[in-house]
Amino acid sequence: MRFVDTNVFIRYLAPSASDDKFFIAAQRVFNDPDGSREPFTTTDAVIAEVIYVLGSEVLYNQSRSERVTNLAALLRLDHCRIPRKSAVFEALFLWEHDSRISFVDALCLAHAVDMNDDLVTFDSALARIAHVQRWDRRS
Repeated sequence: MRFVDTNVFIRYLAPSASDDKFFIAAQRVFNDPDGSREPFTTTDAVIAEVIYVLGSEVLYNQSRSERVTNLAALLRLDHCRIPRKSAVFEALFLWEHDSRISFVDALCLAHAVDMNDDLVTFDSALARIAHVQRWDRRS
């Protein structure tokens, strides 16, 4: 199994003519041209960083839709093995369709739902989206 870091996703999803060798190397991980279909995995933290970097106005300036569409295509590959994949897809969907929520907050909500746990938050916007009461110990 290969563990894929942020920069491999970035080189594949936002190739640069000056970094052609990195794109080709990343392509080997995802497209698996030799047919071995060696599994790869990553973490929520890497996925969140990919979302953040690809949205950077200075670097790539990709829209939410572009980022979700392109990243989801890689995560749907048969040889992609990430823990709680359904929660990650739910987070991508929530984040793409609700500009009030950060991707990390969408991940928190999706994981809470997936694990059937109560979401505890001080964040008013997240509480409204999650339809939970904001946890407030000030009173």
